[in-house]
Amino acid sequence: MTALKYRSTNTAFRKRLHQEVDHYFNSTNVPRTGDSALKLQAILIMSWWLGSYTLLNANINYATNTVSFTSFIIASLSLIAGVGHGALHGTFGSNSVIGEVSKYIGTLLGFSSQWWIFKHNKAHHTYTQVYGSDSDITQGSLARLSSYQPMQKHFKYQHIYIWFIYPLLHLYMISAADLELFFNSSINGVKSKRSSLKVKSWWLVQKVMALTFLIIIPSLTFGIINTLIGFLIGSLIFSLILSISLQTNHCVGKPVEAKVDHENKLILEDWAVNQLKNGVVVSEKNKALTFILGGLNLHSAHHLFPNISQTHYANLTKIIDKIANEMHIPQKKYPSMLSAVKGHVEFLKYYGEEVA
Repeated sequence: MTALKYRSTNTAFRKRLHQEVDHYFNSTNVPRTGDSALKLQAILIMSWWLGSYTLLNANINYATNTVSFTSFIIASLSLIAGVGHGALHGTFGSNSVIGEVSKYIGTLLGFSSQWWIFKHNKAHHTYTQVYGSDSDITQGSLARLSSYQPMQKHFKYQHIYIWFIYPLLHLYMISAADLELFFNSSINGVKSKRSSLKVKSWWLVQKVMALTFLIIIPSLTFGIINTLIGFLIGSLIFSLILSISLQTNHCVGKPVEAKVDHENKLILEDWAVNQLKNGVVVSEKNKALTFILGGLNLHSAHHLFPNISQTHYANLTKIIDKIANEMHIPQKKYPSMLSAVKGHVEFLKYYGEEVA
């Protein structure tokens, strides 16, 4: 990871924002983390997920299997986005049994908690949309998501071919994404603080757990061939939905990436303003979508306050709107997920052309 620093990290916008947010919590007397609403949401989502999985493996009939299979895919998205993601940010607070379970339950779907903390919490949240430091937009020859990335001819068509790559996300994450963690005890060159033996041991445990949950148990009911076919179909659908959910968090519309002085290793923007400009708000009045995605459709609030419970994101978004409007800081907002997807296509087309 490139050791860049922001030009400023404590501007008038950030100070005013924290004052307003502190006032909100002091006046409402609600906890910032580990609130009962968050715990209830986690219990409901995990119950929905495990219930769908159990019903599917009961193999009652074709209609029930179809409904439970579909339900399991959507619940899996909610489990990762609405439960595991927040837990790994510490939103359940300390000494929370539900929080600890939430951190690692995604392991059953093949997601590495160690890998996620390295890649997402540290790199992405610090260097949001900064090429070379945020691996989410540093995609090599796969796609061009930054003006700092060298142009290649095929990027002209990335808004078309990318839709055939997104369905492979889950397969990549469970098979290759965290291999560096196993072999080098590091992610993006950053070494783990844990010993190499512990890292490798936990890596193996996670893979065995995922294999058992996703393949071995279902194969006892459906047979290995049907299980593998079902797993592949489910993985492709899940990956496409997850990719859309993730990409519409940042990569939509005309880009507003921060300029970087690589010679002096300086990001020419304030940290908080960069989070605001690059965090997208999608369908903020859609409570069902907000529940399923754990508030990640209100992404500005999440990036500015990643350790605060997602149950507060709707109210925090109102506070952010008020201050951003007063200070004339632009935001990206889309009224629906469909409009955000269209914005993502626009984003891909923009970087698919040569940009100075």
